[in-house]
Amino acid sequence: MRTKMLAFGGALAALLFLPSWPSWPSWEDEKEKGEITHSELREHVAFLASDELQGRAPGSEGWKKAGSYVASKFRELGLFPLGDDGTYFQEVGILGRRGRNILGLLPGKSSARGDEVVILSSHYDHLGVRNGQVMNGADDDASGVAVMLEVAEAFVRSGLRHDRGILFACFDLEETGLLGALAYVRDPAIPLEKTVANVNLEVLGNDILDGLPDSLFAIGAEYDPTGILRDHVETLSGDSGLDIRYLSHGLVGRRGDHFMFATKGVPFLFLAAGTGPTYHRPTDDTETLNYPKLEKTGRFVRDLVGAIVNGAEKPKFKKPGQAMGIDDARALSAILEVLLEESEGLSLRVGELEFLKGSAVKLRAMTREKDPAPLHRATIAISFGRALNIMTRPRPARRRDF
Repeated sequence: MRTKMLAFGGALAALLFLPSWPSWPSWEDEKEKGEITHSELREHVAFLASDELQGRAPGSEGWKKAGSYVASKFRELGLFPLGDDGTYFQEVGILGRRGRNILGLLPGKSSARGDEVVILSSHYDHLGVRNGQVMNGADDDASGVAVMLEVAEAFVRSGLRHDRGILFACFDLEETGLLGALAYVRDPAIPLEKTVANVNLEVLGNDILDGLPDSLFAIGAEYDPTGILRDHVETLSGDSGLDIRYLSHGLVGRRGDHFMFATKGVPFLFLAAGTGPTYHRPTDDTETLNYPKLEKTGRFVRDLVGAIVNGAEKPKFKKPGQAMGIDDARALSAILEVLLEESEGLSLRVGELEFLKGSAVKLRAMTREKDPAPLHRATIAISFGRALNIMTRPRPARRRDF
């Protein structure tokens, strides 16, 4: 780690002590130069989720190709390597598992805040081949990697150097217990006290239900007592073309690499579109993703990260007093209403329809409360589990042609 920090420190010093700074344009003036298109997003997904890569199981040839692909994109963009021995790869050996995280830095421009970073993360491993079928993992998480790569390109091509740095982190071993992220927070390339926030991307390429088009869930904002992260989301969501709803970290739990940053007190946002019928199934293919929506998501992520790295104030971390609340009731109320509308095509089991109807009534009532009572919070947790079970059941995957 000392070698990595010395190398990073030297690169940062070279940037911060130029004879004079160029006249940097504003983010608002320049962000359109860093455009994101669904065609380029699809190219990334098509490679990462191709049969050639055989599901990207850690240690496999396909996994090596996926890692080399991400590292080559970092190299093309001129990101500073923060892996081992001057490479982009951070070797991981933890709990009997071996893997490689991929780390590339876009340094910040500010002499006051240039040593701070925002980490934009995704994971590139998946499940390999199971029962003779390739688990391509287009949505999980080639979609997140694709957005991360396009956001990296957008920042570099825009010509801006932001006040804080951006560490683009493609974690490994997510599917085996978030072990790549765990290894990183135990041996960070940049000290965690200099990490302003983690924005983690996962399963971004679809909608959990047809009746919730362009939906995206923002998880973890309640852990920032300053409200800065939520304010950024609120400000940017209006023009995003996305229907952004909040869920609490206490409800969602260990469903992504952000969890490991939360254990270390690093502010975070987990962005996900939710798990649908292709989740962890061989039907999770390139052709099933909604690329126009993924493009909207990429632009939103670009602007969100831009807001955080340029913000005068930093978010903070504080565990909230309750695990879940009114945001969860609102989001789940909308989900259950759509489940009821689409119930005929969902092959509901005996009693499930009545459960959904009863829970929907309770959740609607909760949305009028300021602070759901403990008994109501139990209803939220149970409704979430039941809804997730229904939404992830196998059903014919939609093949898209964009």
